[in-house]
Amino acid sequence: METNIRTPRELFQKDIRYTIPPFQRPYVWNRDEQWEPLWNDVRNLAEDYLDESETSGNDISALEKTRRHFLGAVVIKLVQTATGDFEQREVIDGQQRVTTLQQSDLIKNYVLSKNREPNLWGDLDRKWWREEVRQGRLFRPRLDMLLNYWLAMRTGSDVAPSRVFDMYRRYFANNQIPDVMSDVKGDLDRYRQYEEQQGRNPEERLFHYRTRVMQVGVITPVLLLLLSDRTDQCARLRSFQVLESFLIRRMVCRQTTKDYNRLILEMASELQEHDLESADQVVAGFLRRQTAYARKWPSDQEVSESLEFSPLYRLLTRGRLRLVLEGIEHRLRLSNKTEQQGVPKNLTIEHLMPQEWKGSWSPPDAEDQETAEYERSKLIHSIGNLTLTTHSLNSSMSNAPWEDKRCELQEHSILRLNSALTNRPCWNEDSIRTRSRQMAEWLSEYWPGPDSPGWVS
Repeated sequence: METNIRTPRELFQKDIRYTIPPFQRPYVWNRDEQWEPLWNDVRNLAEDYLDESETSGNDISALEKTRRHFLGAVVIKLVQTATGDFEQREVIDGQQRVTTLQQSDLIKNYVLSKNREPNLWGDLDRKWWREEVRQGRLFRPRLDMLLNYWLAMRTGSDVAPSRVFDMYRRYFANNQIPDVMSDVKGDLDRYRQYEEQQGRNPEERLFHYRTRVMQVGVITPVLLLLLSDRTDQCARLRSFQVLESFLIRRMVCRQTTKDYNRLILEMASELQEHDLESADQVVAGFLRRQTAYARKWPSDQEVSESLEFSPLYRLLTRGRLRLVLEGIEHRLRLSNKTEQQGVPKNLTIEHLMPQEWKGSWSPPDAEDQETAEYERSKLIHSIGNLTLTTHSLNSSMSNAPWEDKRCELQEHSILRLNSALTNRPCWNEDSIRTRSRQMAEWLSEYWPGPDSPGWVS
């Protein structure tokens, strides 16, 4: 007998078929006593790791400081196999822990046990597929996550991670395994190319960047369809524009994301009922029909009202707020025929009227100073008072008075967002409100809403 400490990754990374002997098969975990406590333990450790990572800013240090979870012993027995066959082990003890932890290896073993066709699994054992990626606040092997999304896309049903293997078995029962695996490999390979290149052309790269910043992996079932070779490229890019507008507008209006999962699955089902060459019309038409608050595509008026009064600097992450400002800058460059169309991604967010305005800026002109200062403190964080600058320019301006800031922007900034500011002799509450309305107009032009004549229903 050989005894070793193994992580789940080390247990599953080799091409080994694990089989469950008959006497072990009747034993099944239940929710209350087994798999939910295990899930809670793993989730708590993952959250500890994430908290430590955010505090230290160092993933390696966070991993070292996070305590380990001992799953218990797994007893396996070597089984003699013919030359050329996969190595095989019988799981004598720990079969529920093995089957609960790795839904993708179960699918692989099932596929290969039913069909010995060469290359049926393809390159899905590559390291890239096994890398752990963030899904919400947790991490899962990329292949597990994508197999989950693929099946959800094909069935139009929400597939819980704990049920992926069972759902695949049912899907295989109604379809030819070689045909299914051919589709899986084709769809996932196109997704891998898209991810590894961070978009296969400039338009896709911009969409990839923005959806990554917004952390909307929930759209993956629809993304898998749109990346299909059956989708016309123009229709694909226009579909991305529709999805991006929907997501950005709901984000700046601070609307819930709770129903996105169901919404995306319904969209995927509708896409599969139509010709993917007209995918953009299907996506736009589907979103325009949504009327529930949790699904509605915000209008220009809703965007304008939200941007005028919302302290977005406090409500959005810096990355999300930055991409909104980048989009507006992009809109201004397109309209003004600027030579450099691309917007740098390494800029920082600057408050035009500084957060610490007392001392270098005049107080509000009002009889009730306390109320006026409170209103100013809220207005300072609205989009009308925000712009983009380089880190060095941001540091040099700091809390300087408006006249100094205006001169610095005029001398050093080439952004269209800033050139529109340099002719303003003063900067006050009215200036901020006026610019917020203008920023809302630019945003609505760059990310057209449901009433835009550009979308064909």
